[in-house]
Amino acid sequence: MAAENLLDVRGLSIGPLHAPPLVKDLSFSLEKGQSLGMLGASGSGKSLTLMALMRLLPHPGLCRQKGDILFAGRDLALLSELEMQALRGRSMAAVFQDPLASLNPVRSLGSQLREVFTFHEQGMSPQEISLRLRETLQAVGLQDHEALLQQYPHQISGGMRQRVAIAMAILLDPELVLADEPSSSLDVALQAQVLKLLQKLQSERGLSLLFVSHDLAVIADLCRQCLVLYEGRIVEKAPTIQLIEQPLHPYTQALIAALPLHGRPPRRTLKAKIETEAGQVRGCSFQYQCRYADAVCRTEEPILRQLQSEHWIACHRAEEIG
Repeated sequence: MAAENLLDVRGLSIGPLHAPPLVKDLSFSLEKGQSLGMLGASGSGKSLTLMALMRLLPHPGLCRQKGDILFAGRDLALLSELEMQALRGRSMAAVFQDPLASLNPVRSLGSQLREVFTFHEQGMSPQEISLRLRETLQAVGLQDHEALLQQYPHQISGGMRQRVAIAMAILLDPELVLADEPSSSLDVALQAQVLKLLQKLQSERGLSLLFVSHDLAVIADLCRQCLVLYEGRIVEKAPTIQLIEQPLHPYTQALIAALPLHGRPPRRTLKAKIETEAGQVRGCSFQYQCRYADAVCRTEEPILRQLQSEHWIACHRAEEIG
């Protein structure tokens, strides 16, 4: 029996109205209870995609130019804003990169956490809310919750702030958690703790997780599947282990070659990127950094196609260089 998809994104393009898209023709799906990594450098469109999934793109600057976003079979474009507000927090929730920025600095942690129940669970008694808060804070490894709820974001450590942000995201047991580089602002030890926590929560609660990062090693720890973004396009998607062991796109190959292994320096770095206006490059957007680029790469944009089982790639010369 085929697994059921919780999230389906089909041909999604994001950008200013009547202007070339910043994110172009993204298509992917996420099964219930599974994890998907979205890998790419800054500016590749990862965070924009997450904002579009929650219908939180800044207006009037950016919009969903085309494409469909289906969550549990529902077309999010057809929902009213009130329906979307009910969906956010209860069915899908987000954990952002900087908890100090995502938490309100002038309100106590307790008031911010309780607000989730005020909006979504108006029928719960104060005793029921207190019990749920205690259980959730314990689930993310935070003790002495009564004292913690009285504090403000600046009074606790970065690792504790991120745990509070994760607790806020899972308070109502959402089906989907969107994690936008939630550990990148932490030191290595705290980063490992946060990643281990997300793994534990996903296993125990059956969460579906869409994890955005620029770090392939982090995605490898969390996600069975991975898609690689470059200049707002998916250039490769595959099972994460397969992607690491047999990368087929030159960009993915360069990312892996640039990783230091066992204290050794990276084997290769990318050539300097040539800055161009969005939508002005003919052909492949990676052509100026690709050592395999030929005439076809400079005139025709590659389409994402299936090259191997579960392995998709957008490259004209994939068969030759794989």
